[in-house]
Amino acid sequence: MNSVWLLLSATTVIRGEAGAVADWASYGNPGDIVICIGPADFARLPMRDVAQLRKRRNQSFMTFLIAREEAPVSTKRIDQDVTSFACALGVLREAIQCTQVALPSAYDLAAYLMSGGSCDWIDCIQIPLTGIAAASEIPRQARPTSQEWIIPHRGTPGHLQTCLESVLRARHDTDIVSVVLDDESGQAPTTPSVEAPGLKYYRPDPCDIGPYIAREILSARSKCELLIFQDSDDLACSNRSAVLNTEIDHRSLDWLGSHELRFDEVEQKLLAVRMPIDVSTAMQRKPSSEYLLFPSTVIRNEALRRAGGFSTVRKFGGDGELLFRAAFSIRIGNVDEFLYIRRRRAGSLTSLPGLELGSAVRNGLYEARRWDSLRIAKGEIPLDQSELAVKHSELFFKVVLVEQ
Repeated sequence: MNSVWLLLSATTVIRGEAGAVADWASYGNPGDIVICIGPADFARLPMRDVAQLRKRRNQSFMTFLIAREEAPVSTKRIDQDVTSFACALGVLREAIQCTQVALPSAYDLAAYLMSGGSCDWIDCIQIPLTGIAAASEIPRQARPTSQEWIIPHRGTPGHLQTCLESVLRARHDTDIVSVVLDDESGQAPTTPSVEAPGLKYYRPDPCDIGPYIAREILSARSKCELLIFQDSDDLACSNRSAVLNTEIDHRSLDWLGSHELRFDEVEQKLLAVRMPIDVSTAMQRKPSSEYLLFPSTVIRNEALRRAGGFSTVRKFGGDGELLFRAAFSIRIGNVDEFLYIRRRRAGSLTSLPGLELGSAVRNGLYEARRWDSLRIAKGEIPLDQSELAVKHSELFFKVVLVEQ
């Protein structure tokens, strides 16, 4: 069975074969909705769910439809290729023009978005709709608390611009967005679309300090109650902040992440990656740094300080160390929704020769932390005498505001 294509207009639902899509893109109303249902998902998307999507008509949106599965209990899990989506016809039309792909796949549309494609709303919905599956519909209510996004950046300027456009869609109006430009140029983007109240750019001195020193400096001096992390080459789903803010309070947690939609440039795949929901319990059963995708998370500032903050002696691995250490003092979990689109690419910090995931350096450090975590739990050594102890560089680092 091939993918099924549907066109939702104001009054009708039209089912067409692949060849009809070109006609829709050429002559249809930009506000109509196009749905592509992959063969494995056809039985999972009942017409009542299709009717729910009709509410988005006339909105510029892109929604990835992911088969609903039970979240893992004690490990990260890559579940399946994502092949189904719904979007405004106008978005599909622009994607076809930009990618020069006549019949774009879900991966092609993700590539369009990750390269700066225009869209007012991006999210992921698990099908069939159950539980809090209408998470994408959670209203953006005013929060009684303050929140700061912390985004270290070193690399492609276009990635940062696309990231920031997604963050500005996802943030609450009162949120602060702090970007550390960790390269020699130290230049803030000048595109109007990434200029907004509360958006601040910083330059480290010296530069090339790595992401964890930047995060430690900004988080330690932040006055906000919540800190939300983001990598500069990834996208925040438009409902990310609203869902995380709601769930962290509802579940009385200190640190909360989400599942990951992985845009894999290396393998050219779009993958659903699920995390365990109760990270604290998973860490008690078997300590691992695989239970939380760090840049997908929000944390209470007070809890981060209570856990010791970030070590500043390395450019890599600070997230895993923090998770091992924080598991002894704060409550950690994931929301059972996909709120973060992660880019896997060549040349990232996790793929640098000698420091790539699976390298001897990283594996050795991971095993030392895991072993000490077990020993601490048994009362054999104190945390401050273990590999999990907070360690700070003797060098002096600072970040200064970039005048705009």
